[in-house]
Amino acid sequence: MTKGNIVLTGQLHIPLAEQTRLQPLLDAHIAATKAEPGCLFFEVTQDAKDPTLFRVSERFIEQAAYDFHQQRGANSPWGKSSRHLQRKFNKLTE
Repeated sequence: MTKGNIVLTGQLHIPLAEQTRLQPLLDAHIAATKAEPGCLFFEVTQDAKDPTLFRVSERFIEQAAYDFHQQRGANSPWGKSSRHLQRKFNKLTE
């Protein structure tokens, strides 16, 4: 583990009625994020008991890589289409 890694964990809720529309956008966002420079780990998994709950785990090599991800993600089709979703994240630097 490199000192200065940015780690984000948390969850987001995608209502069942929106999953068919949003899942392809989320899949594209995951693939794009994994290809970003400085992305060490990125995973989004659907909860087995609550299908509207998605757990998110991210690790970036430094703040600049995390900032790039935030900007790219916000301007992506996923970011624009999912702004209304309930999110709860915790960010820390290791």
